[in-house]
Amino acid sequence: MVGKTLGHYEILEPLGKGGMGEVYRARDTKLDRDVAIKVLPPDMAADPERLARFEREAKAVAALDHPNIVMVHSVEEADDCHFITMQLVEGTTLTELIPPQGLSVEKLLPLERFGEKKATNLINAIEARKDTTLGRFIYGLGIRHVGEHVAKVLAQEFGDIGALMDADVERLAAVHEIGPGSAESVVQFFAESHNRSVVEGLLAAGVTPRVEERNNLFDGERFVITGALERWSRDEIGAILESAGGRMSSSVSKQTAYVVVGGKPGSKAREAEELGVPVLDEDGLVALLREKGVSFA
Repeated sequence: MVGKTLGHYEILEPLGKGGMGEVYRARDTKLDRDVAIKVLPPDMAADPERLARFEREAKAVAALDHPNIVMVHSVEEADDCHFITMQLVEGTTLTELIPPQGLSVEKLLPLERFGEKKATNLINAIEARKDTTLGRFIYGLGIRHVGEHVAKVLAQEFGDIGALMDADVERLAAVHEIGPGSAESVVQFFAESHNRSVVEGLLAAGVTPRVEERNNLFDGERFVITGALERWSRDEIGAILESAGGRMSSSVSKQTAYVVVGGKPGSKAREAEELGVPVLDEDGLVALLREKGVSFA
């Protein structure tokens, strides 16, 4: 990539690399200034989900105005390459700034705009985020073809990030709901030493991915929600059903176990009737959960 020109940006040197892209110093030849460019790798750009996530990231950062957050200049595409241009901030890298044992209040206090309260709040926030689920941890790595549901499946199957890192394609492809594309992507991701180093660094820093406790009361049965429920949001009922071994789906098929109908349902209720799929209203769903012994609020 170094020496290549994207539009009117000349790539000068690499600055860093992560699960969602590579960052370079580049020269803006129109405005005669250096900028930072984050490039989405071609294999990820070919994935609509990853590309949309990349663009959402840029929009989220661009909406912020804070002295400690870089300014996003643009989201662009040139020569089939998707990239974000950002303010280039010279200074000490986090790798150099943060000691192996992690940040401390004392380490933050000499920094501009950091008083004891702000430093303490930041340290506490970092410590709180170290406790996460294995599914979220895997999803956050940005592995191609590994969305939230696939990440949860991998977490339940392997139960440990180390076991997942060492799994081969044959082992991964044998997992129910893991296709060959996802299996290949996981193996390729962990074959890169940089990615393994990132994971090992997070674990060494005290991040503790845990497997969520769940039962298998629904044994993988698929649920489709249509219309607005009064008792729960979509995310809330999805979490309840998945914790009991159910699966959420966005479309109705012969493999659907139940379609749950709320207020102002769409065409999915009619599709369920045509396919002979059981249709439940909210009271019917509550009765089903109680029958199965599922805990809910």
